[in-house]
Amino acid sequence: MSVAAWVLLTPLEAHASAVCGDDTTATVDDTLSALWEAYAAVDEAQFDRAGKNLTAAIACLDVVPSPVQISRLHQGMALLSFVSGQTRASRRSLAAARLLDPGWKLDARTFPDGHPLRDLWGQATDPGPVDDIGRIHPDRWIVDGYERDDAPVERAFLLQVQAEDGEILWSGYLWSFEEIPDRGQGRWKSPLATPHALWLSLGLQGRVLSADQRTDAPDVLRDQAGTAVGGGLALQARFTPLSVLGGELAAAVASPGDPVLGGGSEPSGHAALLVGGGGWAGALQPYGALRAGVSLDHGVAWSGVDPVPTAGDWMLVSMLIGAEGGIRGDRARAGLATDVLLAEATVPWAGRVRLDGGWALIGPLAVEGALAARIGSQSIEDVDGTPLGHLGDTDVRVTLALALWN
Repeated sequence: MSVAAWVLLTPLEAHASAVCGDDTTATVDDTLSALWEAYAAVDEAQFDRAGKNLTAAIACLDVVPSPVQISRLHQGMALLSFVSGQTRASRRSLAAARLLDPGWKLDARTFPDGHPLRDLWGQATDPGPVDDIGRIHPDRWIVDGYERDDAPVERAFLLQVQAEDGEILWSGYLWSFEEIPDRGQGRWKSPLATPHALWLSLGLQGRVLSADQRTDAPDVLRDQAGTAVGGGLALQARFTPLSVLGGELAAAVASPGDPVLGGGSEPSGHAALLVGGGGWAGALQPYGALRAGVSLDHGVAWSGVDPVPTAGDWMLVSMLIGAEGGIRGDRARAGLATDVLLAEATVPWAGRVRLDGGWALIGPLAVEGALAARIGSQSIEDVDGTPLGHLGDTDVRVTLALALWN
């Protein structure tokens, strides 16, 4: 008995040649009964007609069948593909049938021990994993009777497309995940969604720190300038559960701590709240956000009139306000962020800009790089507020990091 030619008809081809009745699920039930009866009677002509009618009836389905009906469909399609010599397809249908109805068994008289279909039934115990299909907004996928955005990878399944108003737009019986039709899945994404919720990186920094101090009180301070090169470690975490809301936390320890005298190291860091938005352009998301938070920075000034000055340092906690923008996706990202640092929450003393990007390597592992610069200008005052001079500094850092994107 050869039914391979019509078993491989696609649902759309079958639908084009079918005249659909009023009760499409009843038609499927009737053709399934006819299929089993023809097999039991060894009636090749009747089996051939039932198989063709079943292929057409599936494409005509305009409602979601019940779980019992879907289980019977898998049982019938297992028989149909078995008779056509499609062993792999039959096993996949049997796996689906056994999953949906664990109590179902083959008739012992029709399929005794040693029968090839019974052997396939015994092997079909693992339904296998599922994989994401991708949304088809505003329509939705119905997989084996349930709305979902994933489908089995290693078993057969009944796939339907349902419109927003509940109308069934398409029905098909598939043995392979690769047979899923293109309905625009993956091309629509919510504007609130982001490619990854967490971007975590740890890397090495190279640093060039320059300072230029000018004094208004030469008996206390001295004109001093210098540049020093160093490096250190940097950690950054970005949390973006939604495109409109996120956070950034960064910390670093890097040398030099003193651009004039050299040596030492200093900590720095910031924490920022991100409020903005994004859209999708294919697989990439252009985004933008306002930034607000706090920044921790290090300052140093030099006093005395001796050839070797005395350094005095301090930590400066500032308010951070800024903006950022860029583009990000599952496999890559690039962004630009600018911040203004406010001493005592009111006085701008530094501006910072950061250009960074990254590329996914394998799984969640990625590599990132960044170029950042901070240019500061501070007034140096005595304890009683008397102006002593002015300090300008430039801090340039290059970072290369390994990252986890999840």
